[in-house]
Order: sequence, then C-alpha cells, then structure tokens
Amino acid sequence: MDTLAKNSDVTVGAFAVPPRTEYKGMALYIGANIAALVFFLWSLSPTWLLHYLHIYYFPSRWWALAIPSWLIAAFIFTYVFLALYNIEVMTYPLDRLEVIVDEHARVDGGKDGEYFWEATDGVWDLPLVDVSKVLYGEES
Repeated sequence: MDTLAKNSDVTVGAFAVPPRTEYKGMALYIGANIAALVFFLWSLSPTWLLHYLHIYYFPSRWWALAIPSWLIAAFIFTYVFLALYNIEVMTYPLDRLEVIVDEHARVDGGKDGEYFWEATDGVWDLPLVDVSKVLYGEES
C-alpha cells in the first residue's frame, strides 16, 4: 500500500465523500421530484377529482400560475440587474490605468518588442505602446 498517497489530500479515496452526503443528496432528489409531481397533479387535475378524494384544503388555482410566473420574472430581473451592475458599477472608467494594466498582468518588458514577430511559448500581456507600434507603425 502506498501510505503517502492515502494520506494525501489530493488523491480521491474511498472516503472522499462522507456517506451522509450521499444520503442527503438522494433524499433531496426524491423529495424534489415528489414535490414537483404533487404540484403538477394539483395544478392539472380537475376540481371534482380533488373533491372526490376529499381534498378541500388546496389553495386557489391562481397560485399555480402566479408562483412560476413570479419565479421567471425574478430570474429575469436578477439576470438584468447583475448585467447592469457589472457594467455600471464594477467596470472601471476608461480614463483609469487599471483598464489597460492591472496587478495580474504578465508583461515581458526586457525584450523590447522582439517577441511580437515570433511564436510564443506562453501567455503574455502585450504592452499597449508596442501593440500600437505594430498596428499603426512608428511615430512620425
């Protein structure tokens, strides 16, 4: 047995996922399917059938349309809100230096633009001045 591999937190062994997690996941799966089935049966069955089964305590059928409609509207609102938030709040103004270069940039400044004309073996962020020289030519 390889004790180093068994003690490593990288390898996935027999006890990587606790057994309770599997039971909870299965119970959630079955419970969600039963809840969806009951909802669809309630919303699609006629009233006389529910009365025949002595079920008089169900809510109005209006909720069968209102709840999914409200959920769809909430999802759309959230999607639009997050898109607008990312554009309006999280995006830097165009006059800030962080738009061009940030702390995660990998700029190779030692080669003086020689690597533009040959294939690279890695990913590099190109300096804006050198890109402008290649695209638009030298300053005149």
